[in-house]
Amino acid sequence: EELTLDGLRAAYKIDAAGRSSFDKMHLPKQEKLGPFDFTYSAAQIELRNIEFTYVDRPHKLSGTARNLSVTLRPHDWQPLAVIASADASSFVFDGRESKEISFKLDGKADERGAEVESLRFDSPFTAANLKGRLDDWRAPTYKLNAKAEIKLREVARTFLPDVRLSGAVSFEGTVEGHGVEYQAKGKLRGEELQARDVRIGGFSLTASGKGKGGEYNAQEEWAF
Repeated sequence: EELTLDGLRAAYKIDAAGRSSFDKMHLPKQEKLGPFDFTYSAAQIELRNIEFTYVDRPHKLSGTARNLSVTLRPHDWQPLAVIASADASSFVFDGRESKEISFKLDGKADERGAEVESLRFDSPFTAANLKGRLDDWRAPTYKLNAKAEIKLREVARTFLPDVRLSGAVSFEGTVEGHGVEYQAKGKLRGEELQARDVRIGGFSLTASGKGKGGEYNAQEEWAF
């Protein structure tokens, strides 16, 4: 059996007091089936042409995923297979907007969280490939292996408007955290970096740091 929904509009919001849309949500536990019971895991669900909006007022974050498609393929008593994609999406941080954002996801999910088998993310400030684990839908925590190409001019425009940056760097490492609070560890490499009046013509560094939204504090070991 299949269920298809087209043109759905949905939103997840966190208000100024930190209350989220999911605070009162309850996911029922699946019981072992008896000889005459039914299970909702029998149907494949496909969502097409969805628009999903995310709003986090305490951290001045919002975004809208457009042309979102999601396919859920259940297997008895196993995590759902999840395939999702979106394009023409947008992201706003502290009033500064980035457009033309897209992603494609392959993974598995259940009531406890999700296994990210492959996530491709493209935006004006980065092109990234990630895989890893997300736990607890009500208060998500995550740990991901990441490879990314980062465009510093657009990163500065969106997250650090008072900092003058240009150039591009690549990152390979891990990103883990809770909500907008995160920690990143890995290798950064770049060919041409300019920060204010300082120009660096090729570098490699091992970096670790913590961040929250657009704030980031790092420790680095440089090699030129």
